[in-house]
Amino acid sequence: MSFSKNTRDFTFSRSVVHGALATYIETGQSVKNPVQCLDISIDNEEGDKWINTFGSSVIVLKSKTQLNTSTGTDGIVPGSTESNYALIEKSDFNFIYIECTTEGSSYFDCVFRKIARNGMFVLTTSDDPALYGRPPEPALRCYGGLISRTFYAPELAVRLVAAAMARSAARFSKSIEVLLAVTIKNSITIIVKVKKGAESAIKCLKEVKLLAHCTVCEERCFLPNNDGYIITKEEVQSRLSCDCASQSVGRTIL
Repeated sequence: MSFSKNTRDFTFSRSVVHGALATYIETGQSVKNPVQCLDISIDNEEGDKWINTFGSSVIVLKSKTQLNTSTGTDGIVPGSTESNYALIEKSDFNFIYIECTTEGSSYFDCVFRKIARNGMFVLTTSDDPALYGRPPEPALRCYGGLISRTFYAPELAVRLVAAAMARSAARFSKSIEVLLAVTIKNSITIIVKVKKGAESAIKCLKEVKLLAHCTVCEERCFLPNNDGYIITKEEVQSRLSCDCASQSVGRTIL
């Protein structure tokens, strides 16, 4: 995929991110003023737009090897030659935006370890092989779940990403609140607000549930929390409203 095509694919998601940052600043949810932002987009254009629009309300650190020479302008911090992971570790950012065409899950632990209280994390992942590849194994390895070829696959992908975020945040006694999720073609944009506290982390984890899916009629339902007990095949079948399991040969439930 060419560089120009990548930026075109991210056009709509970037407008959503811009609006999210504007709302975040206007509502005063940030614990820091000015808001410390990290732009890890493909071409760093978002960071420039934030500075031009919000001025002294933001301090922006951008990735990539190209240094910004306008260091005297309010809100501008030079781009960095460091890796994206090292940039995230630099400060307790309030607003982090990441664009990627690989597994977005590789950033989660780094982000949730460093992001500030009431911070906002925005991820846009395009052509993620774990979410849109045919083999189910990459999704299981990167996001801790399986994705089936079904009409609601985009919704399934968003839920899988959100669940992986919740598990990662909980490791650092943090929780997430999903504010917005958008899917366009093979691109996912998910915006979450991060809260601190072990109690909220546990509460958030309890919202992560297993999904039963019928491969015949595509009926689906969430399974209740089982407190560690194994759910039998019969119990799963009883939760679905269809009777495809009794009328079909072979395995019908994922």
